[in-house]
Amino acid sequence: MRPRRARPTSSKDGCVTTDESGMRVATQHKGICVMKTRVRGIEAHSSLTHQGVSAVMLAGELVARLGDIERRLAGQAGQLPFTPPYTSLSVNRIEGGTAGNILAAACEFVWDIRTLPGDSAAAILAELDAFGAERLARLLAEGKRCSIETVVQADAPALREDAGPAAPCAHQASARLAESITVPFATEGGQFQQAGWSTVVCGPGGIEQAHKPDEYIERSELAACEAFLSRAVARL
Repeated sequence: MRPRRARPTSSKDGCVTTDESGMRVATQHKGICVMKTRVRGIEAHSSLTHQGVSAVMLAGELVARLGDIERRLAGQAGQLPFTPPYTSLSVNRIEGGTAGNILAAACEFVWDIRTLPGDSAAAILAELDAFGAERLARLLAEGKRCSIETVVQADAPALREDAGPAAPCAHQASARLAESITVPFATEGGQFQQAGWSTVVCGPGGIEQAHKPDEYIERSELAACEAFLSRAVARL
């Protein structure tokens, strides 16, 4: 079983979130916006496609558009200290339909956007909405009334590098004398920063081992985190 994550340790002006950075001090991370898109089509027998609209196929068009957006963002990537060095997005779960010979009445998929500091998910959401609205208008012109609805399920801000006391304090408490890093995942750090705290990420484990079967954190990393927290508290 994975150990429960330690709560953030903070001083009056600084905060350290103990997420998976391999006990290196991370001063930036991406944000995350999680969406669920629901598509309503028109059910009909699959031999009578002119009478209905498959929600699965309509959802597939939306997923394909998101893939186009992701490839465009990758092509515009600059020299940034992130891996990957651009705002990325992915569709990670999809379900719909009732039978192999029936046009699906409903389909939904869950997707997320991993935003670079300074970027916003709003532009991508607006682009998908515009594409969906155009597709629905064409169907309506054929007398087919369908719907597309996207609901934001979570929206956590990115962590920006700041000039506050959190990074110097974390580096002084760390046994690893190395430059600051960035991490591609999101933590509560961006929210603490928005609330006015200077914030960094420094914790045990790696994202490569997280959120999968048999995820783990090395005991040596847990010991290093405990020592890090003890030194940080002693300095405060």
